[in-house]
Amino acid sequence: MAMIFISYSHADQDAARELHHALVASGLQCWRDEKCIRAGDDFAVEITRAIRECATFVLLLSPASSSSDYVWKEVAIAHHFRRPITPVLLAKTVVSDALLPYVVRCHYWDLGRRGVRDLALDLRARVIGSGDDRGVISVTNQEFKPEMPAMPQPSEETVPLVTKNAYLASVHALNRCGLPDWSDTDLPLQGDQGGEPVTRVSWLDALAYCDWSGGCLPTGSAHALLANNTVSDAASILEWRDAGNEHHKHVCDPCTSRVVAIMDRGTRTLNVGFRCITARKPPTRRWVLIEGGTYHVGTDVRRFSQLAMRYRLPLAVTRPVLNRSMRQCVLHAYAIGDTCVTNEEYYTFTKASGKSWPPHWDARWLGRFHHPFPPRLASLPVVNVSADQAQAYCIWSRTRLPSWIEWQRAATGPTGHLYPWGSEYSPQRCNSAESERGSLASADEYPLGNSAEGVRQLCGNVAQWIVGPEGTFELRGGSWRLPCELWGVAYMFRQVESGYCAADVGFRVVSDQEYLPRCSRG
Repeated sequence: MAMIFISYSHADQDAARELHHALVASGLQCWRDEKCIRAGDDFAVEITRAIRECATFVLLLSPASSSSDYVWKEVAIAHHFRRPITPVLLAKTVVSDALLPYVVRCHYWDLGRRGVRDLALDLRARVIGSGDDRGVISVTNQEFKPEMPAMPQPSEETVPLVTKNAYLASVHALNRCGLPDWSDTDLPLQGDQGGEPVTRVSWLDALAYCDWSGGCLPTGSAHALLANNTVSDAASILEWRDAGNEHHKHVCDPCTSRVVAIMDRGTRTLNVGFRCITARKPPTRRWVLIEGGTYHVGTDVRRFSQLAMRYRLPLAVTRPVLNRSMRQCVLHAYAIGDTCVTNEEYYTFTKASGKSWPPHWDARWLGRFHHPFPPRLASLPVVNVSADQAQAYCIWSRTRLPSWIEWQRAATGPTGHLYPWGSEYSPQRCNSAESERGSLASADEYPLGNSAEGVRQLCGNVAQWIVGPEGTFELRGGSWRLPCELWGVAYMFRQVESGYCAADVGFRVVSDQEYLPRCSRG
């Protein structure tokens, strides 16, 4: 019989035990950490494996679990592996923002009205009815070994795992506090040890090395990256990827790119290393012509009301959007940048104008890369800039921020789509909370999310400054931190102060009539 995974806060341990007993009594195999994790097991790997193999993921919802970081991580893993999530309401609670995107469409089972035995029978009927009978994985304290398919042929993209010698060089250059968790017997390196892959490094350690070396970590969508590694090396060493969410990152089998664990980005584990691949080059901005004409802009009140209800949005957020009802307007032709303004472009502006840098730039990189940021950031949209700073860039570059009508017209296309690519949401087309990238992407990534005319990332990656109806500033487009099924809707916006800045807020620019002859028509 298929396995049920129970996710709960330890404050709700008694309820979890009661449900576990009821499920076992009904003939179902049930996974619960208290029963199935043994001394010596790798906690993160065993949790990930159990969720990947379960038939149904049961989430015990209470005030304690709603605020639990561990529960959030387990739900994110279940979402990644597309496991059915069944929220069971133990006590009345407000679902946290972290959990809400994952359970927003799920029907809750109220345990106060229907008991544990009925829930067990319902889950049994659901599992048997689905024909899912894969059984429980044997959970032991043996070393985890990923599945090993045939080794792929090397390609131009293949790179080796970073070695101990290479990592040591970065530690000394950056004056960091030595190699974490290396014993005195590990140093100095003897014989061929320096050529072995470095392990016991966190995701943050790996990112620091990549910044120093001018590269970046592979993303979760990268192909298998094998070079100069034997099959036994690949089987024993896993690797960090730039994927997951803001705090928890994917650990993958290097042969298959299959997610093996999702761990806190500060965790250091014996058999986890990393690769450093070539950083993406900054894109060259292309101007896209948006033809003048009569268009419908504003909010589709009926459809937005359904979304707002599903996401339980407060009235303070929904009222301004609902008040901007659909209307017809005449729009003059204009040109809009196909990508957001990048760090590279913004640095050119700061050098020429003497304006201050965004707070995440660092002068220590100037001597190494002649920029106040490592190469992996050059192609990323500039963030941590306020509306006032974006306006200063526009004045210098003889451009301007788009109006709310211009931005919405570019995002909806001539036929008025809900999202740039169409009327159905697809997390594969944008960098959002649902996409599991967990970090900012380059300004020219996600081409499948282009608008009808070829404008990129009008949904996801960074929220973008625009000018509202009365000259006030607004943010549109969602971001990598937000669920873009909601915040990426073309007419959705946030009203914030002009001085607001954040790690997911950037901007793009538009040009007026004198620039149009040089524009592409998509």
